[in-house]
Amino acid sequence: MNKFAVFDIDGTLFRSSLYIELASELAADGLLDSDLIADIATKRKTWSSRQSDSAYEEFDSAVAMGIDGLLPTIPVAQYELAVARTISNNADKIYSYTRKLITTLKSKGYKIIAVSGSPKELVEQFVAHYDFDIWVGQHWIQENGAFTGEMVKTHTNKDVIVKKLIEDYNLTLEGSYAVGDTEGDIGILSMVDHPIAFNPTYGLIKEAEMHGWPLVIERKNICYTLHSELPGGAYALVDYNRV
Repeated sequence: MNKFAVFDIDGTLFRSSLYIELASELAADGLLDSDLIADIATKRKTWSSRQSDSAYEEFDSAVAMGIDGLLPTIPVAQYELAVARTISNNADKIYSYTRKLITTLKSKGYKIIAVSGSPKELVEQFVAHYDFDIWVGQHWIQENGAFTGEMVKTHTNKDVIVKKLIEDYNLTLEGSYAVGDTEGDIGILSMVDHPIAFNPTYGLIKEAEMHGWPLVIERKNICYTLHSELPGGAYALVDYNRV
């Protein structure tokens, strides 16, 4: 049986969201409705100026829901061109900590897994740059060169997805790792031996505190690691490194 490490992508390895960068490419092609562009711009400004605690979530949701509604109206071929440009322009925008962790665990024989809520076409091309063994992304159903509007979502129930991968690929939870940054990653963090809350949202920090999961924060050119002696206890800085 093979040990494994599972990584979220957006905000965990990638220093943005593949969804958001795809939206920029679709807008450049004139494929986003003007009302949607205006709504996204307003929510981005609200987030950038930190006008509310939920500003980023509202911005992110506006982008995701906008693209979900848009895709059935454009040919798959146009979408795929935008995907290729998204990866070409952004594939190297990654966090040092998670990139190094992937390299280290890969050298120890771990199977490296990506489970992302971004579209599978984006995920497939992105993870090819970083030697992942297994990957899962959101799947939009296609028929006759067009999107039907139906999808298989992967941004929730990630633990269910990973349990299926464990069966399919003869993996073991012994020594396993998971790295995530939002509440959507709690399921996979809860099931592994070595959970890491990386640049976590407030909601994920509160969950990490309950379990005593380590926190890793990458900021500017420094990476900070914080541990708690006991679940629910205070965190202390245990290490910091240049990145």
